[in-house]
Amino acid sequence: MMQLLLSFAFFLLNFTSGFIISPHGQNFRTTTTTTQLQAAKKNQVTLTLGASVNTESSSLPYKAENINAFLQDNWGLLISAGGKRPWEPITEVTDELRQQWIQQCEILGITPATDFTLVSVTTGGISFPGLTLTSLAKIGVQQKNKEDDTDITYEFGLLGDTREVKGLPPVVWIYKKLTGDDDDKSDSGGGNTGQKSLTSVTYRINDDDTVTFRTETFLEIAVSFPSLLMKILPTSKEKAEKQGRNAIQKVLDKDVSAAMDAFEEAYRAFATNA
Repeated sequence: MMQLLLSFAFFLLNFTSGFIISPHGQNFRTTTTTTQLQAAKKNQVTLTLGASVNTESSSLPYKAENINAFLQDNWGLLISAGGKRPWEPITEVTDELRQQWIQQCEILGITPATDFTLVSVTTGGISFPGLTLTSLAKIGVQQKNKEDDTDITYEFGLLGDTREVKGLPPVVWIYKKLTGDDDDKSDSGGGNTGQKSLTSVTYRINDDDTVTFRTETFLEIAVSFPSLLMKILPTSKEKAEKQGRNAIQKVLDKDVSAAMDAFEEAYRAFATNA
């Protein structure tokens, strides 16, 4: 998810008139000094950016006896943009992680399941002029039965992420000021950024003996930074939030569409061979 935050950070950079960098990254200047930013830190501005997308698959052949097994074997496609991003289970789930997941479920408005899985998804390797970001997202996965105990619902909630940023010092400096990252590696639970995300997947049995899968996803990012930065941007807070939301929506639409396409393709192969 952090590529969305980075996109917004560079959206802000594009409007920061005091930042100048040569094509070779040799010279830069900023009219806003570190001291000024530290002095203004008590006066924070928070931009809240949110987006959501709901998508459905085509009507697919219904294989009642094996559909839950298919979900159990293929939900990974839904957290990896259709298999484009590496992911792996977190094998050591400590009591602290369990408590964090319970607390996150409360924030997301869902009931924590007794049994859940934690996975890490690599969403990084994203390069911008002068900066490369690598991010490792930590996601909780839980399976819940509907009231009739036959249809399964999966829920995927973002628990946090660790990110590493490298690049030209002035670009990295601006990024850290926007995100509140004091170290090269940081957890999104701190700093000046906060985010929450939830995806649920269900399926519906149709009258013509077909099945339709449905996903519902929302993502919300809050970015806080010194109000001084907001003052030097030639745009209002409302316009910045609107443009940030549009940028997030575009990326979210692309990722969810890729995930559903891969999920549907996998199910078609499964139904043919079942």
